[in-house]
Amino acid sequence: MFYDSLSANNYFLYVARTVPFDDNGVEEPGDSLNDTFLELNERMIFGKHITDDDTRIMIKNKSWTPGQVYPIYDDLNDNLDDQNFYVVTRDGDEVSVFKCIDNDNDAISLVKPIRSETSPNDDFYRTSDNYVWKLMYTVSGNSFDKFATSKYFPIEVDAEIANNAIAGGIECVRVDVAGAGYDNFIEGSISQINIGGNPRKMYIQGESGELASPTGYYTNSAIYITSGNAQGQLRSITSYGVENNRRFITVDASFSPAIAATDTFEISPNVLVTGDGTGFQGRAVINETSGIIERVEIIDRGTGYTQATATIVANTAGFDTNAFSPGSARPIISPIGGHGSDPQKELYGHLVGISVDFAGNELPTANNDYRSFGIMKDPTFKDAQIQLNTSVGLNENDVILQSNTNATGTITDIDVANNVITLSTVSGVFNATDAITVGNTEFTVSSILDNNDTFDQRLVLDTSLTFGAGFQKDETIIQQNTNASAVVHQYDSGTIRAINVQGNFLVSTTSVIVGQTSGTRAVINTITQPDMIKGSGEAMFVQNIEPITRADGRTERTKIIIGF
Repeated sequence: MFYDSLSANNYFLYVARTVPFDDNGVEEPGDSLNDTFLELNERMIFGKHITDDDTRIMIKNKSWTPGQVYPIYDDLNDNLDDQNFYVVTRDGDEVSVFKCIDNDNDAISLVKPIRSETSPNDDFYRTSDNYVWKLMYTVSGNSFDKFATSKYFPIEVDAEIANNAIAGGIECVRVDVAGAGYDNFIEGSISQINIGGNPRKMYIQGESGELASPTGYYTNSAIYITSGNAQGQLRSITSYGVENNRRFITVDASFSPAIAATDTFEISPNVLVTGDGTGFQGRAVINETSGIIERVEIIDRGTGYTQATATIVANTAGFDTNAFSPGSARPIISPIGGHGSDPQKELYGHLVGISVDFAGNELPTANNDYRSFGIMKDPTFKDAQIQLNTSVGLNENDVILQSNTNATGTITDIDVANNVITLSTVSGVFNATDAITVGNTEFTVSSILDNNDTFDQRLVLDTSLTFGAGFQKDETIIQQNTNASAVVHQYDSGTIRAINVQGNFLVSTTSVIVGQTSGTRAVINTITQPDMIKGSGEAMFVQNIEPITRADGRTERTKIIIGF
């Protein structure tokens, strides 16, 4: 994948071209060799290494807006990538992504999910509008500013969220048919426990009305403890009856922590899930007026489900046959690894965002502009300098390698007194953290003196004027006799920094260079070649733009979004 290639190879963001296009507009770059290689090498001005901190996998930026119906994540939905099944919200300086797990049967979303109301280990984050959201990850304000655009948003994996994801957990059971006439919903409290020494048998009483009298009426229903010692636990009722003028139930398993007298409960239809996983518990929430199933509340999402079916269970024998119709529901199978385990796959992250800052104090400014930028892969540089703890054992022409960065170079000079080595034919960018090796021998790096993390691709001509006041920005210069030409990008105190170089300039006291606009004449004293070896590297991306003017103390941020 291209994103993985960014770490495995050396990529640079470069800017190019000061001279306007033929029509003074913005031309679309072509795919010809001239557009992608020849002109690139001639017109390039400077570049900067793209680091891991400059790249992110990107998703579509889908900001939460009130009054919208947000579709839920659904394992049967083939069009999720085109739908707003996740949202991006800001909470102070933090910006978070939430996946919609349940939308209260396609209700309108009125309450924004925010990071401060949930945590990475929350099973269910339900807002007051009955939407259930899953926090996927959060990015800082600085990261948001660096990478986000109006259309795209960066992914930053939250290890705590990923580690808390439940593989095969069922986090939503979708009500397909609401049914009607479910009148076995009741609220009440526990009046006595451990009847006859049985911890699973207890007396119960209704909160505001009589419990149903028929024996077995609540059998197979779910009892959910809403407050008290056993709060939050759900059990299945295995029997219901009357003894000593008191209503009793038995449940399928003891409570832990144990049930206590005065604990309050709700009885409603049970939701049983069968499949290849275990541990799911849920109940149907019933509308007390209409008797329909409003939603399925999940008490325990279980684990290990890759296939499942749900059944709404209650003893329907006592229901009004004229009013009752059965409901149905469907479990939604979680992504492989669980929600939050892999945001890139779950949120369809198939874009790469690259964001690089060109700071005025680290790159040439020249108060000039550029009209093109792009990405260069694996260029080769003419030199680099590294200071080592020791240079003993090194020789000229030795090839050094820094394995973690894949940077290489050939030693051309050794300053033994300062343990500084000068390299040629340099590929990659060395760092001061990792050792370098020559053969099987390892050397510790003290500091990097020049590693080409930023490079200047302008030809530098040190000149002496023979006529005129000086060369002008963007004018063409031509050397007599050699006919070599270039465009002046910057001129300062006799030094020309040029691009668009054609031919070979020569140091000469007689072959003058002539400014084609200013008429200024000069001879060349010394020539310094550009940092990158001309013709090396591969152009991966080119974009022409309206001119951007560089200036001292100014930083330009370039953002590129690439699909893969």
